[in-house]
Amino acid sequence: MTEAEILIYLMPQAQELRRQGMDVGWELQTGPKFNRKDFYTFWVVNAKRPNVEGSVTVGYVDVNKHTGEVWDEGLERFVVSPDLAGVQVILRKAHGIDASSLAKYHLAKPQAPDQDCAF
Repeated sequence: MTEAEILIYLMPQAQELRRQGMDVGWELQTGPKFNRKDFYTFWVVNAKRPNVEGSVTVGYVDVNKHTGEVWDEGLERFVVSPDLAGVQVILRKAHGIDASSLAKYHLAKPQAPDQDCAF
């Protein structure tokens, strides 16, 4: 799970918050509506927002355990950036994740099999 947290830390949204003098925090979601076999699902928050009125939620993010891909639930798309891609290459090499594994697990769904929506 630590490697998934590193990917969360490197997301462009997190980098932008740090550029503004803030930072991100996250909480692993473990309820039955999440596909915990294939994904880590995190609630990502602005951890150092100066005015905490309103929502601190940055978003809900799923990290595929088999590919290292990061999925933004709110935007319904993969999170990509040069820094993130570089670390994903390193992690995939370290864990022997090859093109066939990427192809097999790329279309996995973050929601639990019997759920239409994780959130």
